[in-house]
Amino acid sequence: MLRPYGYICQNEMLPILLPIKTMLLKKLPKIHLSDRVVLVPPIWADFPEVYQILSNLKVMQYVTTGARTKSEAKAELISWIEHREKHRFGPYLARCKREGNLIGFAKLYLSDRAQSVQVGYCVQEHLWGLGLGTEIAQGCLELGFEYLQEGELVAFARIENKASRHILEKIGMGCETDNFQQENRVYARYSIDAAKYFYIQGLRQAS
Repeated sequence: MLRPYGYICQNEMLPILLPIKTMLLKKLPKIHLSDRVVLVPPIWADFPEVYQILSNLKVMQYVTTGARTKSEAKAELISWIEHREKHRFGPYLARCKREGNLIGFAKLYLSDRAQSVQVGYCVQEHLWGLGLGTEIAQGCLELGFEYLQEGELVAFARIENKASRHILEKIGMGCETDNFQQENRVYARYSIDAAKYFYIQGLRQAS
């Protein structure tokens, strides 16, 4: 299901020289816009597109248990919607700002894997190598720090998933360990705190 997005996003410069506690942070938006991507909440009508990604063997190779069956994909989409209903944030669908087609997912979520809010993302296989994963992941940090006002965000990547680990490092996250084990899978755990995020943002704005 394609959706047109003709929105203008106000991206106000944050006063990074002030203590973070004194900053006026923004209200969590229903949608989030970047250069090429719009993040929107998932709805049940999105299932056919969502299933195409969740059932893709290459895209899901390093995502928990791998590619989903149709029933598993339905349960996962329901869990995304329920997460957003229970909390005031959750997974987003990442769509092309110009065309409206589904690019991938952006996730801000809670689980028993960590006490902090976690970041996750994926991109359609035919769109790999275009920098969209970095753009989506950066959007997750902006939502987590500038809107949710989290003190820390964490992410997990399978140790052999070099592309995903490169994205996490590119957006400023640091590797705490590459031996985080869960359900017979080994992950690298990454994190970034608010102070580092706003410092990096300040450097980008000043350049």
